[in-house]
Amino acid sequence: MRRYRFSSHGRNRALVTAGGALALGLATSSLTSCAAEQEPLEFPEVSWEDGTPAGPLEADPWVQGVRAELEAEAVARNRLDFSIPELAQTGTETYIDRVASDVITHVSNHGATDLYPGPLPFSPVEVKVGYDGKSDDAAEVRGCVATDWATESGKPADDLTGRGVAYRLTRDSRGLVKVDSTLALPDLDCTALEPLPAALFTPAPEPSGITEVYGITRPSGTKVGGSN
Repeated sequence: MRRYRFSSHGRNRALVTAGGALALGLATSSLTSCAAEQEPLEFPEVSWEDGTPAGPLEADPWVQGVRAELEAEAVARNRLDFSIPELAQTGTETYIDRVASDVITHVSNHGATDLYPGPLPFSPVEVKVGYDGKSDDAAEVRGCVATDWATESGKPADDLTGRGVAYRLTRDSRGLVKVDSTLALPDLDCTALEPLPAALFTPAPEPSGITEVYGITRPSGTKVGGSN
């Protein structure tokens, strides 16, 4: 059985939300009318099982871009909210739209989604800057990710196996590195990299309570079925 030892590594970021509490004093009575304040959602911390990964590729900005996107995407999937700023800063519009569309289809067919205990476990093996004749503002990061990481309970499986994947990233005009697409690498042998480095969210994710697509927030910030 995998045992997770928590460390203090991680970031604690608050998402910006609009609104505030409004109290109206009534002169003719002691009743007070209040509008409930929406609590800002805290971005969860990430606690690594065996410390933050420190392999030879971890300092590469393209690898760091993949890790940042995996963290943001897991939070967005858990909340069924694809408008969070962390995701917009780490994935291209095309990629985020594709992820959101896949989740909408899943909820439409199954009524719910599984929870990600933490960012999808990933171990990089190669970075190709300017792959396929592209400029230095594009790169392909190859590596292995865990299969069956998301679960109904939000608790990780005891044994994690890997599958090969390539993350293709771009650097935009502001210098932000973003995931643009992924490519399956079925011939990549991941057995030598197992167990993959894993981290858990603190606090642990809870079910969103959303069972129909109309509760999903699109990248634009609108609800599915609402106006653009």
